Formats: sequence, structure tokens, C-alpha cells
Amino acid sequence: MSSASKNDNLLHLLLNREVQSARPGTAVNRVRHFYERLTPSFSVHNIRCPDFYIRKFVNDGQLLICLSNCQQDVIVYRFTGLNYCTPGEGKPPESIDDLPEKANHFEGYFTLLYVRRLSVNPELTCKDFCVVLHDGEYAVLASSTRAEHGENESAPRNALPVMDSITLHLLRLRDGEVCDRMVFQHDLMHLSHNTAVSLHNNMLVLLSIGQQCIRIIGVTKHGLFKELQEI
Repeated sequence: MSSASKNDNLLHLLLNREVQSARPGTAVNRVRHFYERLTPSFSVHNIRCPDFYIRKFVNDGQLLICLSNCQQDVIVYRFTGLNYCTPGEGKPPESIDDLPEKANHFEGYFTLLYVRRLSVNPELTCKDFCVVLHDGEYAVLASSTRAEHGENESAPRNALPVMDSITLHLLRLRDGEVCDRMVFQHDLMHLSHNTAVSLHNNMLVLLSIGQQCIRIIGVTKHGLFKELQEI
């Protein structure tokens, strides 16, 4: 059997996972290869969901991080899977009519763990920013005021807007405790889609446009931010 055919075989991938360890920093990408060989046998569409923003799953797929519509609360759900029975003796359903009413609701697949208030006015939580660290133990979320131009009439018209405050929140996912916060005053960062941040070995690298600098911030196992370097 050729190496290409072995790599495409799900059984071969499972056997290799038992006897071989992944190279440092490649464990997540290695697991993703399994999902390329698995296809769903049935899909349920038009699920009735609560009114919030769905942000992301943690790496192991057990927790789902969401944000409230007011963009001030974080909502975390645990994925419970298919916790209902379908008609038949282990046969997959053939249509949506074969599923119970519970299958049409978000709560049929997820259990609410907690709701936590992250920010207060005038700051709003960025719905497109979320970084998970320490193997899903913590999540970093961000809130900020709106980016606005200053009231100084002598400032040039092409001057960059400024956020009065930007706050990073370190959330412990298992119980929802906000372990630490870090605040930046009168700065500008592009938070949407994690544009201003890179992650390396549980360290955050932040690009500050307002201050024209790069900040390297560590996150300890005890749930604390630690300023390491500013360039």
C-alpha cells in the first residue's frame, strides 16, 4: 500500500495517532485531518436559536462561546450532542419529520453553563474577537469604546481615530470567572476578526496603531495577564 493511500485511510490515521506523537504546535492541525474523512449522514436545518451572536467553539468542541445582542455579556454553552432518541432500531432518520420537536431547538444540542457581564457602557464587547489559550482553559475577549476623531480642531483631517479605552478580559471557561483585565487608554487597535492580535505559546502579540508599537503579553496558568515586552 502506498504512503498516499495510507494517509487517506481513516483506520491508518487512527492507528498512527496511538503510536506516534504530533510535532510541537501541530496537534490541532493533525486532528483536523480526521474530519476531512468524516461526512455527516444527516443534517438538521433552520434550528431555532436564541437571539445572540455565536462566536466560536473551543478547540475540543465541548464549549460554545456566544455574545449577547447588547454586546456586553458573554454566554457559554456546553455541547451535549444528540440527547434524544429517533424512531427505529439504530437507523438514521430519513427526514426532519422523523425527529422529535426537541431536535428543532438549539437547547436540544446545547446546555447553558453561564452568562457573565464583561463590559459596561460606553464599552461594547467586540463580537468578532476571541482567543482561546492554555488548551481551552481560558479565553481572551475584548471590549472598547467607539473609535472617534478627537475634538481638537488643529488636528489634521487625516488623523487616525482614537478609542478612549480598550479592555482585554481573561475569562476562565470552566466557571465563567473573569480572572484579569488589561486596559489601554486612548489607543487604536483593529479588533475585528483578531486582526490586531497573534497568538504564540500562550502569549498575545498586540499591534497598536494608535501608539505605533507592538505589545507582547503573556497569560499565566493562574489566569493573569503579564506584560512581557513593548517594541
